[in-house]
Amino acid sequence: MLRIFLFGLLLSVSSLAKTFTWATDSDPITMDPYSIYEINTTSFLGNLYEGLTTMNEKGEVVPSLATSWKKTSPTSVTFNLRKGVTFQDGTPFTADDVVFSLARVRSISGAGISSMLGSIKDIKKVDDHTVSIETERPNPLLLSELTLFYIMSKSWCEKNNATKTIDSKTKEENYATRHANGTGPFTLVKRSTDETILEKNAKWWGEAKHGIDKAILKPITAAATRTASMLAGELDFMMPVPIQNLDSLKANKSIDVMEGPENRVVFFCMNHKDDELKSSNVKGKNPFKDQRVRLAFAKAIDIKALEDKVMRNHAAPTALIFKGVNGYNSSVDKRWVFDPEAAKKLLAEAGYPEGFEVTIDCPKDRYVNDEQLCVAVAAMLSKVGIKLNVNAMAKAQYFQKVLSFTSDFYMMGWLPVTGDAHNALIAHVATRDGKSQGNFNFGGYSNPKADDLIKKIAEELDAKKRNALIKEVSDLMIKDVSHIPLHQQNIFWAKKTNVEIPLRADNYFLLQSVRYKN
Repeated sequence: MLRIFLFGLLLSVSSLAKTFTWATDSDPITMDPYSIYEINTTSFLGNLYEGLTTMNEKGEVVPSLATSWKKTSPTSVTFNLRKGVTFQDGTPFTADDVVFSLARVRSISGAGISSMLGSIKDIKKVDDHTVSIETERPNPLLLSELTLFYIMSKSWCEKNNATKTIDSKTKEENYATRHANGTGPFTLVKRSTDETILEKNAKWWGEAKHGIDKAILKPITAAATRTASMLAGELDFMMPVPIQNLDSLKANKSIDVMEGPENRVVFFCMNHKDDELKSSNVKGKNPFKDQRVRLAFAKAIDIKALEDKVMRNHAAPTALIFKGVNGYNSSVDKRWVFDPEAAKKLLAEAGYPEGFEVTIDCPKDRYVNDEQLCVAVAAMLSKVGIKLNVNAMAKAQYFQKVLSFTSDFYMMGWLPVTGDAHNALIAHVATRDGKSQGNFNFGGYSNPKADDLIKKIAEELDAKKRNALIKEVSDLMIKDVSHIPLHQQNIFWAKKTNVEIPLRADNYFLLQSVRYKN
């Protein structure tokens, strides 16, 4: 009888163990939290690593590895660190790890998240569980920016010769590229391009409400295959849902489809810096240095046709590279009028009456219908004499290309994780300095007036004055055609009906947020 009882008890316990399987359209680029800022990678690593602060499902900054903080001067904040926390290898989390982590972020100029932490002058250890962060200037966004600053173990990095961040645009690796050791609710047990397996961190300091013992990530690039796996019941969750597969998933009673606006804008960037384009038949000069050419491109794009036919009315057109975040002003958000004849006239005035040829670099697995958008825009531009050669590639190859500064015209999407326009401006509009600003400004756009406004925005604490500065730089960007924004895209997730998962506007999916229904 005892043996039968024990067997029954073991069977009961094992039945409670849950394996959660989910699919995405691409694999995380790296396990190193500092190497690149790419939302799918950063979101995935949020299951393994934690920052001093974190952003909750409502977009509010809340404590994480820091339990509290106090501003001691306009440029200094003291943080009390959480006690009793250990990294997944069992070593204790202390102030030394926070100090080390900043040094590791800065171990390579222009590393993935360095621009997010550009205002930090220094982090000093007060004692084992207290640090003081000194900023170069008053920074109203510091707490939001720290949500991206995942803390790494000093001893683990030293032990595994991974004290420096590897430049993501190279093919170099170190131990942190394929391994992880954070303080988060899950541990990394297997890493491959076919599947990545996580297990519940039994020593995590927080309360595990998710009920997941094992989680399996399956990158499935092909939209049809990903959808078929969800329909077959092989997945608990998938992101994103391809627009063309919405109806088939919605028709399945065991699946819930979620939709909402993502705080991401998709836009085109141009090579502003080179004297000659690398992919054009125009020799000896760069057409994109002429504002009339940039305006012609903008006027040649029929945004309504893109939204109707490619996005199927699941996106909101915009003339700005940020929308849905603090600083957005609808009164400024006025797109250029679609006018192919005016575009032809502008090209002729600029010296290109017959148009010219140029390549657009475009991902095919990063944004909603990204390749289809590029193909459609190429057809539109052909009507004004522009031959746009579409170079569509997988996300990993795409980012390697744009990070190498060899693109003349390319698609980009940006989601300000801080919830503020400044995040997009400092990354894409500010003149690149190779340190903390313009880190994603691969096209080399530079305008001294914009730089001055962005600097003032970073320091202004008065919300009304700050928003007025954001409006001013927004007006300037539209007039200058610094970029050609398309839209704020909607995101679609699908889940089994037996789980609850919050759809977040920052497109973060964290296993900790999963709840099984009774």
